[in-house]
Amino acid sequence: MPDPLWITLFLGWPGGSWTPPTAAGLQYLVNNLPPRANWNMSCMDPSVYWSVVAHSIALGGNVRIGMEDCPYLENGEFATTNALLVEKAVRIANEVGRAIASPDEARRMSGLPERTAATPVFHRTQVAAIKSRGSGGRRTDTAREE
Repeated sequence: MPDPLWITLFLGWPGGSWTPPTAAGLQYLVNNLPPRANWNMSCMDPSVYWSVVAHSIALGGNVRIGMEDCPYLENGEFATTNALLVEKAVRIANEVGRAIASPDEARRMSGLPERTAATPVFHRTQVAAIKSRGSGGRRTDTAREE
């Protein structure tokens, strides 16, 4: 397959190939990724969601953030907007020294063409992206559109 190869690791999703939403489950998946993979994770277990998000970021991966995956900030507190969820993920990334990609950087990292006047613009809360630092040779960047 041509680069960049994008893979979403699903943890805690019922049915199919369910993977436990644990650090060990995530680490196993990451350890078995193809060499050129950009990866993100999606976790559907609110009780461990933010710890899995933090672990993914610390491992050099990216995260899917939004109401579809987990609408809670912490301790069962419902997020009133996707922006609140993205802001929390950005804080976690900043705490572990990961920078957030600009929309243009994200487009380059993902192999998308440069944005033109005709290119649709997504709301910044649709996807959170984190620039890679020390990812063991894997390209692990994703985007945040504004």
